[in-house]
Amino acid sequence: MKKTLFKDVKSHWARKYIEQLTNKKIVKGIGNKKFLPNSNVTRAEYIAMLMRTLNIPVEENTTCSLKDVNKENWYNNVVATAVKKGFITGYSDNTFRPDKFISRLYKVIK
Repeated sequence: MKKTLFKDVKSHWARKYIEQLTNKKIVKGIGNKKFLPNSNVTRAEYIAMLMRTLNIPVEENTTCSLKDVNKENWYNNVVATAVKKGFITGYSDNTFRPDKFISRLYKVIK
């Protein structure tokens, strides 16, 4: 059997796709050779994958205008760049809600 990139996808139905997207640097694991293939995708993770898929350079050391995204967050530069480029605007209360899970339908439609 071929060696897997992540310990927790060895027998997962999506292993092939996870490894293809990992090799293309669109998705990443969570550390310790884990991927958590059955977990939900957050808004922050989704926008990061979208930016990588579209091959849009992420600006470094930038500040995000959305009040719940700050420099300490791993997704700060990704979200700030997406806002600057007009891909996302946030909610009416000027938040992004980065930890909110997105539905599969949202992923397909958007």
